[in-house]
Amino acid sequence: RGFAGPALLADCAPQTGPKREGQARQHAYLSAARTEQVSGTAHRLGLPPNVLAQSAWAALLARYSGRGEAVFGVFLNGRPARLQGVERVAGPTMNVLPLRVPMPPPDRPVRDLLEAVTQAGAEIADHQYVIQDQVRRWAQVPDGQGLFDSYLVFQNLDPRLFASTERLGTFFTRMSAPFRLAVT
Repeated sequence: RGFAGPALLADCAPQTGPKREGQARQHAYLSAARTEQVSGTAHRLGLPPNVLAQSAWAALLARYSGRGEAVFGVFLNGRPARLQGVERVAGPTMNVLPLRVPMPPPDRPVRDLLEAVTQAGAEIADHQYVIQDQVRRWAQVPDGQGLFDSYLVFQNLDPRLFASTERLGTFFTRMSAPFRLAVT
């Protein structure tokens, strides 16, 4: 409840030319050395690496939107044991749900943001199988209004599974949804 709506990145960015409409996908791949740095930092902090990526994205969204919170979609993949009948489900169980992160005051340490993201992630993990229409009803978001304008996919994939990053990009490109920006 109290959901103000998605932070529309197109509305936050400075306009340098005519307004454009449409969708875009942006894929970023970390080098092995950078991946080691991120993993090492996350390990020292006692956090999974995705919390670092989600925290950075939350800070960027909140900063550019001027809001005290960030809302963006996160890719979830799992089989919650408490989901009735989960043992009869064939194939992967994937979903994209809104992660709502209250931003700590700017004078607080970054650790507060990392904790806020961790807490928000734990809260939605129990609902990873819920469809977005149900989440929209719970949040009292009007029909036609999006829950988020961007989503973040963070995957720890062994690069040996893919011959090149080209194949990895193709894997994520096949996901389709009416989102304006996907950061993978």
